[in-house]
Amino acid sequence: MVKRKNPGSDIDIETDSENCLQCFYMCLAASKYGWPYCRPVIVVDGSALKVKFGGMLFAACGHDANGCIFPLTFGIVQSESNESWKWFFEKLRASIGTRESLAIVADRHKGIEFASNLVYPDAAFGICVQHLAANLKTKYKDFKGPLKTYFDGAARSYLVSEYQRHMESIRNRNPDMHRYLVQANPTKWSRAYFNGRRYAIMTTNIVESLNNVDRKARLMPVGFLVEWLRELQQRWFVARHEEAIKLTSKLAPKAEKLIRTNFSVGLLVTSILLAAQMAGMFLKKSGRKLSILPKQSVGPEGHGLEGFCLKEKNMSLFGVVDVMVMDTTDKPVSIQYH
Repeated sequence: MVKRKNPGSDIDIETDSENCLQCFYMCLAASKYGWPYCRPVIVVDGSALKVKFGGMLFAACGHDANGCIFPLTFGIVQSESNESWKWFFEKLRASIGTRESLAIVADRHKGIEFASNLVYPDAAFGICVQHLAANLKTKYKDFKGPLKTYFDGAARSYLVSEYQRHMESIRNRNPDMHRYLVQANPTKWSRAYFNGRRYAIMTTNIVESLNNVDRKARLMPVGFLVEWLRELQQRWFVARHEEAIKLTSKLAPKAEKLIRTNFSVGLLVTSILLAAQMAGMFLKKSGRKLSILPKQSVGPEGHGLEGFCLKEKNMSLFGVVDVMVMDTTDKPVSIQYH
C-alpha cells in the first residue's frame, strides 16, 4: 500500500517461519528526495515499544534548511544489539546513500557505533553530550556549578585552546573526571576535536523529540504504529511543501530572519562607531579621551544595543543618538540611545 501510494519509498518486512514479524523498515520517498538538501548529519536513536511482545523502534533524523526535524527512516526490531543496528544502518544506506563530510550522532550504545563504523566507515561518529553529562552526573556528585560549566565549555568550544583551558579547569577541581573525559575520546564529544562537522548538533534531542511525539503510538500494536508514523511524516511534508511554495526568497525563513537581524545589528553598530569616531575627532582637539561603555551584550534575537552610550569621565557626551534602521519586518524603526 505504501509503495503504491508513495512511489519510490522503501519498505521491508521480515518474518520468521511462523510468519511472525521479525523486522520492519520504512523510508518514504519524500525523505529520500529531501535528504540531499539537509545538513549532512544523521542523528539516530532507539526507543522501547510498550506492547506485549516488546521490541525497539529505531529512528534516523536530520535537520532541514529551516532547522526543523527531518525524518529519514524508521525500523522496528525485536531487541537492540549489534546485529539489529547493523541491519538498520545497512537499510539506511541503501535508501539514502552517503554524503561528503557525513557525521553521525548518537548515544553511547556500543551497537550504534559498531554499525556506524561498519556501514559508514568514512563518516565521523559523535556522541550526545547530554548523555555524557548524565553519566558524569551519576558518577560524580560534584558535577554541578563550575564543573558542569567547564564541561559544557569543553564540549562546545570551537578552538582547541578554549577546550584545553576548560579541561585544565576540570583537572584542577576533579582529576578523576578529567581522566574519564579523556578516556571517553574527545574526538567523539568535543567540537574542537571532532573529525567532521556537527553543525551545532551536539545532542540527539531531535530524535528524542520525535520519540516524545510518538510515545502514545508506541503503546499500540505494530500495525497501528507503522500507519501512524507514515501519516505523521506525510502530514509534515505536505505542510512544509505548502509553506515552501509561498516563499519569495531562495533562503529558508529561519536563515533569512537571522541574516536580516544580523544586518540590522550591523547597521546599528556601524552607526554607533561612526558617532563615536565623530565624537573622538571633536575631543581630540581638546586633548580629552573617549570611551564606549557597553552595558548590555548583543543578543541573537534582538538588537541588544540599548545600553551603549558615549561617556567621558562617566558623563554622557550626547543626550540622545537617534538611529534609523530597517527592522526584520522591512519597516523603518527609530531607535534612541540615551
